[in-house]
Amino acid sequence: MAAVGGLSTLITIDAYGDSGQASWPLVSINGFHEKGFNARSLSGALYLSISPVVTRDDLLDWEVYVQSDANKWM
Repeated sequence: MAAVGGLSTLITIDAYGDSGQASWPLVSINGFHEKGFNARSLSGALYLSISPVVTRDDLLDWEVYVQSDANKWM
């Protein structure tokens, strides 16, 4: 479980440290696939995902964000 706890710490740092003026959930998590793979391997988990909760107030901004260049890697 320490691996998953470490992953949550890394994601928090990425989401709030690297994003500049963006706020959750309008941030991309750099290297999530590598970080997730390592945490999954170390913890023995079969599956790892992230499911941001988007409020009704943020929905329009979220829809624009997920279609932006920031998410072309997916």
